[in-house]
Amino acid sequence: LFGGHGSGETELVLPAGSQRVLADVVSFLRDAGVGIPSAPPQGGALFVSFEGVPTDSDVYAGVRTSTRNPDAEQGGTFGVFSPAVPPAALATSSARVVGLRQDASVRSNLAVVNAGESPVTLSVSLRSPRDGSQLIEPLERTLAPGEWYQWSGILAAGGEPEAWAIVTRVSGDAPWLAYGVLNDARTSDGTYVVHSR
Repeated sequence: LFGGHGSGETELVLPAGSQRVLADVVSFLRDAGVGIPSAPPQGGALFVSFEGVPTDSDVYAGVRTSTRNPDAEQGGTFGVFSPAVPPAALATSSARVVGLRQDASVRSNLAVVNAGESPVTLSVSLRSPRDGSQLIEPLERTLAPGEWYQWSGILAAGGEPEAWAIVTRVSGDAPWLAYGVLNDARTSDGTYVVHSR
């Protein structure tokens, strides 16, 4: 959650072969007694574990993050869909997020999540797709267990319209996730780009 406030867990029973769509997962968690503050706006990482299933391939989880259109006359929402990332796909040393862009049609954000139970410090280096040169001084962030952080418009200071990011763990032993979101400048809808190791 923003600022690292509020955490907890709850259970949800799914009969075999069924699905459940939670239209507002934050409200669902609050109603279940998870201590998420009502203000200011909250966001963060959601961890889902399944019990009583033969294999991980028998289940699926994903989330759509959306925001109401500030143009009330036009209405609607914009956002991005993110599939759940299994533990085996988390990074433990370094990872790359490719295809980041910043121009008149799209802007890119870069986010990281601590998926472990101890703090982790990550370093982000932006690289030119032309020659691999470093575009800005590395960015560093320490994340508490379960914490999520996003650099919005990360390419704005890089001086290049395109880049890829190398995310490296510099301290701690927790696994983590890095991903990019390419936001359409016209609709604000996003495209999710998960890291590769």
